[in-house]
Amino acid sequence: MKYDEIYKKDFVWGKDANVYLQKIAPDFCVGTWCLDIGCGQGRDSIFMLKNGFNVDAIDCSIEGIRKLKTYATETRPESSKSNFICGDVGNFIIKKNKYKIVNIINVLHFLDKNLALELIDDVKKNIQTGGHVLISNFTTKDPSFKNSKNKLKCFFKLNELKNLFCDFELIEYEEKIVMDKGHLGKEQAHHHGIVSLLAKRPSFTNN
Repeated sequence: MKYDEIYKKDFVWGKDANVYLQKIAPDFCVGTWCLDIGCGQGRDSIFMLKNGFNVDAIDCSIEGIRKLKTYATETRPESSKSNFICGDVGNFIIKKNKYKIVNIINVLHFLDKNLALELIDDVKKNIQTGGHVLISNFTTKDPSFKNSKNKLKCFFKLNELKNLFCDFELIEYEEKIVMDKGHLGKEQAHHHGIVSLLAKRPSFTNN
């Protein structure tokens, strides 16, 4: 899909933050640093800013970042700090011990599998102790996986993502098929194979 064109519309994916983010937000203090990888128009970033968190957000869509900057100007508290970056998420350098929340929602399936696994490994190594990782992504049950162009992309097999976080505390994990009523870029109803994970870095990891 051509996201620069799609993101000219407001709130393409809605205004509400993902449910895992809403669940954990009360557990963190004002000033917590968060990373939103593949932020799109920034509905999760805006939610974090509204809760007084500091946010680094990155997406390859210049229009998505432009919308995020506009929304942030309208809604963010003056005390919150942010950096909104238009760039390749696969090349983003994750600073060690900076982030307490790393949000990776519906972006890894756009990356080559090896690059996505390297990104996950970097997140695990560099997130703060006690930090939370939130991931939602397509599975091999998703119809788009049948497309030969996607065979090398990051679509997770059964329990694969869970196993990648076997050294973390698994708080929530779900694999399911969901019905999408349609959206800009793909208006007809369709379904997706989705895996969702919320995991916490414990103090005993060796990274």
